[in-house]
Amino acid sequence: MTLSLLLRFPRLFSARHWRRALAVPGLVWAVVLGAGAVAWAPSAIAQAIAQAAVPAATAATAGNKAAQPVRPAALKGVTESGKPVDLASLRGKVVMVVAWSTRCAVCLDNMPELRRNLAGWQGQAFELITVNTDATPGALADWHSLRSQTQPAHLQWPSLWAGAITFSSTLDMQGQLPAVWVLDKTGAVRYQVKGRMPAEAWDQVAELL
Repeated sequence: MTLSLLLRFPRLFSARHWRRALAVPGLVWAVVLGAGAVAWAPSAIAQAIAQAAVPAATAATAGNKAAQPVRPAALKGVTESGKPVDLASLRGKVVMVVAWSTRCAVCLDNMPELRRNLAGWQGQAFELITVNTDATPGALADWHSLRSQTQPAHLQWPSLWAGAITFSSTLDMQGQLPAVWVLDKTGAVRYQVKGRMPAEAWDQVAELL
């Protein structure tokens, strides 16, 4: 309707006829302006909807980035018996890694608990690995000797010394001990805690198996 009016009254909007345009009855101007408002409204609404969708799309993109897979943890070493250990070879298993020291009373108190739970998970896709953080390997060697004399073979999990040249890990073993990490079957860390091991750590193992 607006276009037809402009075509019908082209001189109305020329510079020489503004006075005459001002003399147009108010009703005609109301019709013109009303038609313009009707023509403008749908496009304005569509534009507002499009602008509102931009933040939502951006948020969805950000959410997709945040949901990217977690990089698997890495840990390699050799046990006291010369057996190589590599987390990459344990994909498909839930793994608990425990960092400890022979000078840590809480760590030593946890050893019976580790043995009990290891026995309970026999036959399941579960692996327990301990990493000793002593400055020297002497006390760990004594502990290994005592363990081999007093514990059956099925309760002797892989034990590593963090100071060995063959040892490497992306897990932060500095600070308070014991330190515990629970890894899912893809090798990603799903739970970690430093200090006395809570029952929640074993609940995490059960949920991931």
